[in-house]
Amino acid sequence: MSTEAGDKLDLLIAFAARDCGNDDVEMFRELDTSGVTLSDSFYAGQRRLIGRYKRKPALAMFRKCFVRVAVALLALMSVGFLTVMAVPNIRNAMVGAVVEWYEDYIAVRLDPGKDGDHTGEGTSSSAGGALTRVERAMKPTYIPQQNVEEDVIRNSESGVVIDYYVGDDLILTYYQMIYDGSETLIDSDISDMYDTEINGNKAVVIKHRSEGYMIIWTDGEYYFQLHSTVFGTDELIKTASSVK
Repeated sequence: MSTEAGDKLDLLIAFAARDCGNDDVEMFRELDTSGVTLSDSFYAGQRRLIGRYKRKPALAMFRKCFVRVAVALLALMSVGFLTVMAVPNIRNAMVGAVVEWYEDYIAVRLDPGKDGDHTGEGTSSSAGGALTRVERAMKPTYIPQQNVEEDVIRNSESGVVIDYYVGDDLILTYYQMIYDGSETLIDSDISDMYDTEINGNKAVVIKHRSEGYMIIWTDGEYYFQLHSTVFGTDELIKTASSVK
């Protein structure tokens, strides 16, 4: 087949494909959709999907995580560090906990138990080896609000992520991941921070200046996190204590 004939064949296929495409479009336009109705939950799900990628508070710790300050000493002397450490509660909670300073985040090492005395329930990993996957998915059994809808973002061997909504409003985000003893990255834009306990395990409560409250803790096997721009610390602690 000559090149010219090949070119003509390509043109013929292209024009035919365009006509077929136009026919398909016209067919869909002529479909009677008057009897098709989508439920309110469908539209709510689409709005949440869009909102999930537009919002930043609950997923803030996963963005810009690996931008490091070149020298740790310079980071400790930075204006941001001095500003944060000027708050007594934050300073007391951070002593011995902050292990590294990033451009927009602090790395906090969260150890299971309190003063090494106990680690709460479900810490068989210390005797049988560290977990390599989520063997038991857990979630809060108490939410301090009525008519809450649960949206499971992830439920896999790598972790659990659940958003809780009232209508279209996100009120709470829950994380469960494997605890490997490494640091936890926290947004450095915080105004308060203090230690507490969740079921006998050491926990840290963090108040962001503009993104609500967060509580993080570990039972020695799993790392947990709750974040809310709606609930206060007391409500978050009750919710965290109900995780099972």
